[in-house]
Amino acid sequence: MKTLTKITFFTAFCMLFSAYQLSAQAIVLNAPEPADNPNLSGSTPWTAVCAGNSGFNEYFVNITWIGTANAGNEFILELSDATGSFANAQTLQTISDKNTVKDFDTSFAIPTDTRGEGYKMRVRSTDPEKIGNESPAYNMYYMDVTSNLNISEQGDGVPPGTVCSTGPITLQVDNISNPETYQYIWFRSGTELTGETGHTLNVTQSGMYNVYIDYGPRCTGSGNTDSNIVDVTIGGSGTGIAVTAPSKTALCSTDSETLTIDQTDASWSYQWFKNDVAILGATATSYTVDASVAGFEGDYAIEISGTGICNERSSAITITNADVYTVDVENEINMVLLPTQSQTLSVSTTANTPSYKWFRNGIEIAGETNSAITISQDGEYYAEVTQTGGSCSVSSKNSDVTTVVSPASFEMTINYTNAYTSCESTSTILGVEQINAVATDGTKTDVTSALVDGFTYQWTKDGTAVSGATSSTISLASNAENGTYDLNASVDSFTVDSNSLNVQLLTSETISIASSGTVFCSGGET
Repeated sequence: MKTLTKITFFTAFCMLFSAYQLSAQAIVLNAPEPADNPNLSGSTPWTAVCAGNSGFNEYFVNITWIGTANAGNEFILELSDATGSFANAQTLQTISDKNTVKDFDTSFAIPTDTRGEGYKMRVRSTDPEKIGNESPAYNMYYMDVTSNLNISEQGDGVPPGTVCSTGPITLQVDNISNPETYQYIWFRSGTELTGETGHTLNVTQSGMYNVYIDYGPRCTGSGNTDSNIVDVTIGGSGTGIAVTAPSKTALCSTDSETLTIDQTDASWSYQWFKNDVAILGATATSYTVDASVAGFEGDYAIEISGTGICNERSSAITITNADVYTVDVENEINMVLLPTQSQTLSVSTTANTPSYKWFRNGIEIAGETNSAITISQDGEYYAEVTQTGGSCSVSSKNSDVTTVVSPASFEMTINYTNAYTSCESTSTILGVEQINAVATDGTKTDVTSALVDGFTYQWTKDGTAVSGATSSTISLASNAENGTYDLNASVDSFTVDSNSLNVQLLTSETISIASSGTVFCSGGET
């Protein structure tokens, strides 16, 4: 009897404690578990998430919980990062209508940047606020590329099939955007190359090469990203060809240099290259570089090909231009030559011991043998610079042409040069504000500072010349001088009339009013 009493009491205590504990927790959230997708045939819950294949991205989990949720509660399905951390958890689904359903399924879609093998899920509630247990880690990949890759040596999108090389080559994925943002699995003759995860592969051994995007151990196979196979032969029958060292590699404009291959074979075919571009028709065992041809400078190499051998290209021989020197114009290429003015043209050069000749409109200007020239005529000017020292003596180069034009006309603007208010100011000064040189095409150039002192002036008032007013300014200090002013100016054969300005100075007269009385009475009094 005593024993029974103790058991009954203990059982009642545990029930009370459990009820108290449940009331204190209010809600317990279990880890979400993979569930069957009701929209697909079959009834097998997913074991990994391989989304994105043909746009598919719908998965289900089963959520169970115990306790009591409040009316406004929401269940939030969360996804960790690829390492399983929920520090920056992403929301997959928010459920607000299951506060009385203790066991239910819900769908979710993974973000498009999901790629990894350590993703976990959990459920949290908002009222009361509880965080549930974490799920095991899963493979989850959004496979935005689900088509065959292409690999090539040149990166040009053309599947090479076979590559024959005497040294290492680089294969690369070349037919998807931002290939460097993915990880890859490379194979040589069916064997995975561990540690090679980039979109390029340095190939040093012969074999059959192909590649996949690495979507993890569960998803890679369904990604359909297997590439073409490239059959690479490294080494082969390379002979170590070279271009025989030429007598000189810096050529003057009168030079030429014949480049030759250091060994030949009747079974070989030959192709010369300049700057890695095949030279049309250059298929002999030698090639002559003619320095009189513009642009001859560059890197020259020869390539051999033939049955049973790998294509092999020699190291390049660099041919430079010993005549290379610069001639630079130090003034503006287009200049306006103003009346009474002159302009200085000059050039600089890197030529060795240069001499100079100047030309106007294609005709040499006698006696002008310096790097600068002062001109007072319009025309097209250039300097011929001759290099008289160094390995390439007596070679000439012309500077760019400087076009010097005279203006077609001028325009002039006058304005008040001090503060002026009509009918308030008692004096003012009018003066030239701006002078523009106008070209034949209407282009205007401000030449005020250059020509303001070069013009001859005459001020007019109301159309009549003001005696003695022949400078670029006129001072007015009397209302007797009120009127409309403009300025006529001339330089060389050019005459220009300015705009007009009205001047109305304050008068000095005193105005007064007189009256017969200061009191007014009605009844006819005036």
